[in-house]
Amino acid sequence: MGKLDDAAMRLYRLQAQSVVQFLDALEALDYGRRRRLVHRARGVEVLDRLEEPDGWSRFESEAGTMTGLPAPLQPAAVRKLVADWSQIRDRTRVIQRGLAQAVAQVAPLLTERSALEALEDAEGRFGEAVRTAGYRLDDATAAQVAMHARRRCDWDDLEQALNVSGVRTGTAARMRLLPGQVDARILWRFLSRREYADWYLSRLREEGGTRSAGLDADRVVDLARRWHEHSELAAATGLARGDGAGVPGPRMAWLLAVSAVVCFVGISNAMLMSVTQRFRDIATLKCLGRWTAPSHCRTSWSPAWSGQRAPSPARCSGCSSA
Repeated sequence: MGKLDDAAMRLYRLQAQSVVQFLDALEALDYGRRRRLVHRARGVEVLDRLEEPDGWSRFESEAGTMTGLPAPLQPAAVRKLVADWSQIRDRTRVIQRGLAQAVAQVAPLLTERSALEALEDAEGRFGEAVRTAGYRLDDATAAQVAMHARRRCDWDDLEQALNVSGVRTGTAARMRLLPGQVDARILWRFLSRREYADWYLSRLREEGGTRSAGLDADRVVDLARRWHEHSELAAATGLARGDGAGVPGPRMAWLLAVSAVVCFVGISNAMLMSVTQRFRDIATLKCLGRWTAPSHCRTSWSPAWSGQRAPSPARCSGCSSA
């Protein structure tokens, strides 16, 4: 692709990796240090600026006064990268032209079908067109691509069948649910049983399903099993990244933290104010003759409101001092 042999492509990948590391390290700097080094240039414009004598002299002088610069931003590494930049830029343009030509050759095969449907034919005409365009696609890879594309198309077709009113209402009736409660997860759990898969296919054929003729109950059951495996793998991948189901993202984590602080402050304030605001009331009750009885003979009797004298401790049969 792009008239580059394997050795040239390996060298290009290493050079491109160095460019990415340099730009990532530059973006990680704070605004002040980055502006001192490259002024307002961003992205590959930074390397274009450093090719100019004034841009390089400013970068070298400013980098010499800074401490703690990462390795990709050290003047020696950047000097080598700037020296190779013209070659990297030229090869990038060659590859871009090659990609544009390859896409132009493959595009006519995508006029009447989606890319996913075309990938089902990776072992046939579409695969040959991809190879002719310059892409590498061996037989084993083509078989794997076609298999996964067929599976994805079958998943989409069976799920989109829920948009048909008769299919959705019939599925909901068999599962004793409301039609609005039937979603993709419930559907695939329903299709995990062969008798339900057979019924769903028959109902889909009655409604004119586009791809149902090439499916049978065993295939649908296998698709349901694969769908569950795929969803579990996606959930596990999300958990490993920290943004999957059950793990809040950064925004949700901040909202939860702020909510917890607000709840803690609100509850603490209510508990403290319920005591501190009653200091005067408690003192008034004591001045009016309220008697604080022992815990075993304490009653809710309040002399402040009854107009009677408080009972003496001697009247309590449970007190040892009586």
